[in-house]
Amino acid sequence: MSALERFAVLEDRLNPVLVKEVRQALRSKQFRGAFGLTLVIGLIVAVMIVLGGADSAAFDPIGPKFFTGIFGCLAVAVIGFVPMAAFNAMGAEFDENTYDMLVLSHMRPRQIMLGKLLAAGVQALLYFSVFGFFSVFAFLLGGVDLALVLVCLPLLAIVSLGLSSVALGLSSLSRKRFVRVGLMVLLSAGLVFSVIGAISMQVGASQFGLDFTSPEVQASISGVLVVSVVFGSLFFVIGTSRLAHEEENRSTGLRVLGFLLVLLGLGWGAWVHDQLGQVEPFIFVSILALVAATILGAFFATERETLGRRVSVTLPNHKLLRLFALPWLPGGGRGALWLLGVDVSVLLFVYWRLSTTSLSGFLVTSEPKGRQVILVVVCYSLIYVLLPSALCSNRSKSPKWTVVARVGIPALLILGTFVPAVLGFMFDVMPLANGRHFGNPFWVGFNVLEESLDTRPLYVAAALVVLLQVPRIVRAVREVWMAPQHDPA
Repeated sequence: MSALERFAVLEDRLNPVLVKEVRQALRSKQFRGAFGLTLVIGLIVAVMIVLGGADSAAFDPIGPKFFTGIFGCLAVAVIGFVPMAAFNAMGAEFDENTYDMLVLSHMRPRQIMLGKLLAAGVQALLYFSVFGFFSVFAFLLGGVDLALVLVCLPLLAIVSLGLSSVALGLSSLSRKRFVRVGLMVLLSAGLVFSVIGAISMQVGASQFGLDFTSPEVQASISGVLVVSVVFGSLFFVIGTSRLAHEEENRSTGLRVLGFLLVLLGLGWGAWVHDQLGQVEPFIFVSILALVAATILGAFFATERETLGRRVSVTLPNHKLLRLFALPWLPGGGRGALWLLGVDVSVLLFVYWRLSTTSLSGFLVTSEPKGRQVILVVVCYSLIYVLLPSALCSNRSKSPKWTVVARVGIPALLILGTFVPAVLGFMFDVMPLANGRHFGNPFWVGFNVLEESLDTRPLYVAAALVVLLQVPRIVRAVREVWMAPQHDPA
């Protein structure tokens, strides 16, 4: 078998979307222009830095400046151009009406997303293959730590892959072009800040050096990895669910991944706590995990209450297995149960962690402060998500109730924060006018840290909201329990 025949066999085994996207990218004017422009600019920057620093190279090595210039060009390419190309590649499927052909080819949404993500990785790999030579040359010029090069380049590749996944997920959110234009603007702003952040971190590392045995450096590097994995995997699953049929299970994957990502965040926060010996990063990460769970729970708890036709026939026949799978199945009531379970899990983990670990830092000058902050965040998470979702539960399968509930969640947060302040200003009640009320979660959170505050009314309100969910949770359990069994064959 010749080499071409072996390549043809390998090509047949690859993801068809990967093959299609790579071929289109290599033939497109967009990729050729971006690749050529980046290469020319990188070459010009390299020559200018070498010629400009040649006279002083004896006492001021030009290696760090050279690596910074090359790294900047590479960052613009793999963090800026590649994710934007992935965003346009997904949007082109809807604009050119070719997505229906992908569906008719019996390809699963996961295969489509994976093929496009791998295609973005191939494009990034082409940039790395070109600029890798410049990076090695920067080390030969002197003044550049080889460990820094070996850390910065793989880290940049992981960030590029994560941002490409985010771009694909954003582009799959809507098939309407004007909506994707707004999403493109949002993505562009995020990519610009990501490029600036990557270059700034590299400049700081080159100028001051990195001690990779330092806990702070290890925490920073692992933080970049965790953020890239969290956002990349989350938007990958979001894109997969958006590409699936409406009657298919579009929620379970997100629920399972969301729970795993919360566990990942808590685990990383606990590790950082052990490394740095301060409790503040752990509390901060725990709050971020709760906020992320709240955002996901806002979508889960506002889904239509009933199971889709394609989902009900896939339920396990064993009743206990159905109960175990209950929080992970689609449905607004089951989404409320998911959010309640995740919030309680985070709360219990934080309480266990703070009670079994030696603590230091501002939050533990009075030991209950860290725990109370988490409890307050849990209460607001339940109130602001579960109250609108219970009042506007979508039992009629009408999309308008889902929209009303999802709009009502941020509306309740805004109204609860600012309406009492406006009333206080109108009736000359200064505490309300200054935002000192339980409708303002930010004031309550900071006030718990700074001084004593009776938070029992907040706990009572959260308990009442949870009790309000009992009827819909019971209906959700009954629907899964009473669903007809199916023949495994």
